Amino acid sequence: MNGIIRVTMIAMALLMVMAPAIIPADGSDAYTNTYNLEYEVGQQVDTDITEITGREGLFLYSGSLPEGLQLDMDQVEKTWYGWKYNTYIRGTLAAQQGTYSFTLSDDSNFYRFTVLVYAGECTVTYNAGIGLVNGNTTWSETISKGSYASLPQATHSSGAYTFKGWAVSATSVDALSSFKATSNVTLYAVWERNIVQISDSTATVTSGQTASLPMHSDPADAMLSVSSYGGLSQKNVMIESHDIELDMTDVLPGTYHVLIEASYTGYISGEAEITINVPITIVKPIEYVLSEGDLFSYTPVTNPTNASISLVSVTLDGNQVSGFAGLRVEDRTITGTLSSVGTYAVTYTASMEGYVDVSNTVFVKVNERQASAPAPVMGIITATPRATEPRVYDFVLSGYANASNIIWSIDQRVFATSSATALYEFPTSGAFTVTCTIAGLDESFVSATVDIICLDNYYREAA
Repeated sequence: MNGIIRVTMIAMALLMVMAPAIIPADGSDAYTNTYNLEYEVGQQVDTDITEITGREGLFLYSGSLPEGLQLDMDQVEKTWYGWKYNTYIRGTLAAQQGTYSFTLSDDSNFYRFTVLVYAGECTVTYNAGIGLVNGNTTWSETISKGSYASLPQATHSSGAYTFKGWAVSATSVDALSSFKATSNVTLYAVWERNIVQISDSTATVTSGQTASLPMHSDPADAMLSVSSYGGLSQKNVMIESHDIELDMTDVLPGTYHVLIEASYTGYISGEAEITINVPITIVKPIEYVLSEGDLFSYTPVTNPTNASISLVSVTLDGNQVSGFAGLRVEDRTITGTLSSVGTYAVTYTASMEGYVDVSNTVFVKVNERQASAPAPVMGIITATPRATEPRVYDFVLSGYANASNIIWSIDQRVFATSSATALYEFPTSGAFTVTCTIAGLDESFVSATVDIICLDNYYREAA
C-alpha cells in the first residue's frame, strides 16, 4: 500500500464508545500491511478490523492484544459463497499506557497493528464523612487514568473513631489497600468506633480487711461504674474517682468476680473483670507445750470449715526434720508423737477448690520429761461460743498443775492437745460432752468433762 491512509472510525451509538484513530501504512514487504490504533486507558473498545483492512476472518498470527482486549468474529451477511464474517477488537482496555503490537493474518497476507495506549485524566473525590481529609469534609485529586490514587489519611475531631482507610461504598467496612482509578470516582472514609480500654485486675483481701485497687483506662478520665457485683454487695465494692475501694467486712472466703464498666462520650463502653480472692481464714493457735513422748494433736479451725489440711514442713530448732518428724494428717487433724526435746515449727496449708491457699505455722515446745514429779491437778473448764460463729467454741482450762500434756476430746475423738486452750466447731446443733484430760508429769492421768448445748443449726457451704 502506497502512502499513509488515515481512517477514522465512527463510534457505534448503541455502545457509546470512543473510536480510535486508525492509520494504515506500507509494510516492510508486499504481503504485510501496517496500521496504527490509539486508545485511552480504560476505554471501552469496539473496533471493526474488517472495515479497516478490507479483509474477513482475520486471526491472531503473532504477538498479543493489549490487556483487556480480544478478537471477535461476527456473522454479518450471507453471500452466494457462504456467510461473511467481520473481525472486531473488543473489550475494556486494562493495559497501562505504552505501545503494543500484534500481527493478524487471513492466510494470505499479514496485517501488523501498533496500538498506542495513552492515559487520560480522572478525578478521585474523597468523602471523609464524620471526619476531615486535608482539612475538609471532601477533597479531590486529578490523576492519570490507570494510575493509583494517593489514599490520603483522614482525621476525626475526637479519639472516639479510628480511620481504617477508604472504600468504594459509603456503607462498606472493608478498606482498600490500593485503588487504581480508570474514571471519575468517589471514595468514602471507613471509620471504626473505638472501645474504652480498661484492664482486668486481681486483688487478694482477707475477710474483714479493706483495700484500694487503682484502675487505669484509655481515655484516662473514662467514667467507671459497677455492672455486676459477682456475689458481693454495694458496701463491699465502691468506686472513688479511678480507685476501686474494697471492704471485705463479713465476706466469706471465696473468689468473687466483679465487672467494671468504663464509659466515655462517643466511645463504645469497655468492661474489665476484677477478681477478688478472699483467702481461707485460719484461727491462729497459741504456742503449744508438752513433754517428750507426749501425743501432739491439732485440728486447724478454718473458714470454710471443710478446707483440706496438708503438711508442708517440720523443723526442730530451725533444722528441717525428714518425714515431718512422724506427724501426719488424719482427716483434718495434725497428730503424732514428738520424741525429741526442742521447739518444733509445724507448717501446713489449708486449701480448697476455688479458694486461695493459706499456710500457717504452729510452734510446739517439747520439754524433757521429769524422772519423778507430783500428780497432776485438774483445773476449771470454761466453754464460750463465738458471737459471729455460734457453733465454734473456745475452751480454756485454768487452775491446773503438774501437766505434761493437755488432751481435748469429744466422743473419744481427740481434737486438740498440748495447750490449755482449744477451739472446736460442732458439726450440728445438739448436746455434746467435751473431755479434758491432763497427762501428769508422773505419767498419771486426770480428766474432767463439760456439757455443751449447741443450739445453732446452720451449715456453711463453701462460697
